[in-house]
Amino acid sequence: MHGEVVVDSTGTPTASTTPSTNSKIKTRIWRNARTENGYFLDVSKIPNKTEQQHLQTLHQQYKASNFFGIKFLGKNAQRYIEVYPSDDILDRFVTEGVLYDFKQSKIQLFPCKAVDGEGKLIQLSLTDIPFLPKDQLLEELSKALGTFGKVLDLGLNYEQYMGWFMGTGYAILQQLPDVNYPTLHHSITWKTATGAEEFCHATFPDMATWCRYCHEEGHTKFECPKAMARIICYNCDNSGHRQDTCPKPKKGSFDRAFKKARKTPTTISSAEAAKSKWAPSYSKNSDVGKQPHQGQQQQHHDQQISTTSNDTATQVNSRITRSRSTDQTNAKDIKHMYEFEDTDDDDYMPSASESESEPEQMSDIEDTDDEVNNIQREQADHRAHINFDNSDRITNDIPTIAPSENYNAAALLHHQLL
Repeated sequence: MHGEVVVDSTGTPTASTTPSTNSKIKTRIWRNARTENGYFLDVSKIPNKTEQQHLQTLHQQYKASNFFGIKFLGKNAQRYIEVYPSDDILDRFVTEGVLYDFKQSKIQLFPCKAVDGEGKLIQLSLTDIPFLPKDQLLEELSKALGTFGKVLDLGLNYEQYMGWFMGTGYAILQQLPDVNYPTLHHSITWKTATGAEEFCHATFPDMATWCRYCHEEGHTKFECPKAMARIICYNCDNSGHRQDTCPKPKKGSFDRAFKKARKTPTTISSAEAAKSKWAPSYSKNSDVGKQPHQGQQQQHHDQQISTTSNDTATQVNSRITRSRSTDQTNAKDIKHMYEFEDTDDDDYMPSASESESEPEQMSDIEDTDDEVNNIQREQADHRAHINFDNSDRITNDIPTIAPSENYNAAALLHHQLL
């Protein structure tokens, strides 16, 4: 067991475990040595020192000839020295210890005596110590703990920087194998010099189950009747037990009277929302969800499409009218020519000009069809350049021309003449 008490330059013990400038460290290693009259030095608190440097420091202060022997034990943070001083330097070695002089600090390391004899060692952590004068408190604690074994060490813990005592301490007990000691309990009581009863609480290894609420043994805080008296059950609203151990039937969340039914939100259509008095003004005059600038842009597009469609329809109608008048004139000329020919004569033979008239007439009809097809292609090209969402409206506004309208009229007239 390793431990130490750090004492500053004023001699006030503190609770620090790290050496400070001009600090004093008392070794606390409680174990048996190889032989009697052995001492321990906790050199793990001295940083950056080799074994040879430790031996050199001891030799400079006490000479190696004044020791019966020395041995290094432990590793790293548990490194310590087991040493056997002679009677010539024993008192000075115990009271002055070993001084390690660094450039910026000094550490004075004090030894502790090894445990003599066999027996069980018990390390106690003391809490709730009464606030009394230091000498009186240590004397009364030593007497109270002496009934449970031999007190090897006893001390009080102080605040590191200002030295405040906050009611905690420590103790080391040795119970010899041939001696019967009373059972050590969590609560330790005694009477002061004035007859008043005092107590403190001790924790140690292998102790019985104890309660952190009432500090009695035999139960834990979760089973303590004093602690349970302050607990309220969320199931039956009574005190003394928890909800998971409630004897009454469990209440579900659906059985609680204060629980309200969940509200289901109602949805309305976009058209109804646009008619609401909270809707924006532009949504009542245009399509739902369409912004004001979008409605104006759409209106401008509709006007442009209407104007373009009207112009295109006028041009197409004028071309159709001119084509029809030309076809009618050509048909009249053909009929008049056939009326003056003597087709009933058996010796009649058509002249070269007559035989060539039919292909010319058919070519006129084909020219008319080509003109109509050109008009339709112009319409398709015009539609391709107008890229709006309502392209179907443009198609419906522009009149379509049946390519067989003029062709059928001319073919029928030619058939009648034949």
